[in-house]
Amino acid sequence: MPFSLLIIDTLSGSGSHSGESYLHFAPGISPEVTASQKAIARKGNTEYIVSVSTGEISVLETWHSRSYGVREKNRTLKIAFASLLPSEIRIQIEKK
Repeated sequence: MPFSLLIIDTLSGSGSHSGESYLHFAPGISPEVTASQKAIARKGNTEYIVSVSTGEISVLETWHSRSYGVREKNRTLKIAFASLLPSEIRIQIEKK
């Protein structure tokens, strides 16, 4: 079954600004960067392609907590960008 999700963040204001956006994944999903604006998130044989309209994607080692006092290592995609406002950032997630 095809799956596609489009997230549009609209940034208002004026002037030049830098910012960051984060995509947190469930435990067991392994995102990896394939190009400056593309990544693949895998779980088993399922792959999701993540692409952004602006900025650069990187992977951060983060934590997830299933319950109080329990921490597990996890991975998060970070999108760092700089743009003149007003601006728009599009994040597309598609099942491969």
